[in-house]
Amino acid sequence: MFGGGEKMKPKKISPLQGVFFINQTQISIGILALPHLLMMKSGSSGWISILLTGLLVQLTFSLYMILFHRFPKLNLYEMLEEVFGTLAGKGVQVLYILYFAFLCTLILSVFTRILDIWVLPQTPNWVVSLMLILGSVYIAQAPLNAIARFSFILTPFLLLISLPILYTLGKADITYIMPIFHGTAKDMLTGVQQTLVSITGFQAALVIGPLINCTVSQRYKILTISNILIILYYLYITLTCFVTISPEEIKMIPEPVLYLLKTVSFRIIERTDLLFLTFWFVTVFSTLANVFYLASTGIAKLFNQKDHSRFVYPLALLVFLLSIWATSTDKTIQQLDQFFRISDIVFVYLFPLFMVLIVLVRKKGVRHAH
Repeated sequence: MFGGGEKMKPKKISPLQGVFFINQTQISIGILALPHLLMMKSGSSGWISILLTGLLVQLTFSLYMILFHRFPKLNLYEMLEEVFGTLAGKGVQVLYILYFAFLCTLILSVFTRILDIWVLPQTPNWVVSLMLILGSVYIAQAPLNAIARFSFILTPFLLLISLPILYTLGKADITYIMPIFHGTAKDMLTGVQQTLVSITGFQAALVIGPLINCTVSQRYKILTISNILIILYYLYITLTCFVTISPEEIKMIPEPVLYLLKTVSFRIIERTDLLFLTFWFVTVFSTLANVFYLASTGIAKLFNQKDHSRFVYPLALLVFLLSIWATSTDKTIQQLDQFFRISDIVFVYLFPLFMVLIVLVRKKGVRHAH
């Protein structure tokens, strides 16, 4: 299933695989802390911020579609050269590569710290990071169709390990989220800001778009389906936490999802939270592999190469070294998180918007694509 990098033309993936590749790139460590962050910033109405985030993401997809229609056969890195010119385009390519590298570092560092707190307090952080890196690199060096197939296969397991959370609804108290519109508009927007970072990853569509076996117009349907699925999943997790854990408790618990699972036990399974983290380990493998692919594809384009696999290894080494620095203290992870929050707004929203404005003003690309 996972072989060495192929030098032939990349095989296209199916629309369904495209949906799950995007979703799997989004789901990693953000959802574990999101209910806590939303309760802190937006109160018991924080779940509404998830719906508002979904609308904002959908509007962002409209921007992406303008680029897709103007450059139907080009990925993000190729578009950059078309829009900004060769020299400036390659400069922005480097920035996007660094952005994806920092995203990998953040995912790796935060999940390593979570495992350190919940499961492996005696294991050095670098050992856990190395295990995650080795697994994700093995996947990332494969062709896109193999990586997308892994994301597709993993999705049912993701849903399966999320089912025990339903068991906690037996002690749900709906008054925890009443009244529904309790927060102010400012609180809601602050919650949107928190959710945007947790939901990041849909920008993968800009890189894999031309490799999805569909028309340009059908890409919008793929993006919409992926957005609906991820919003529903985040709502399911967040609302369950909101109605089963009191607002005061959620504000004190950094990872309420794991805390909630810790309260669930069955006759043959005592620590459901540990079982969840075991499977989530594989989910993080997949997310890291997807982002490694996005970054290494950019490096391949930067050096005018078609095979991305050879660039996965030096990229992984860079991310591993950065993660060692990031996990040294909680403060460094917080600094990395703050830096990424700004970078995310720039590279996911502002840069594509700037590209669209240039394309429309200078009338770059083709006028119509079907």
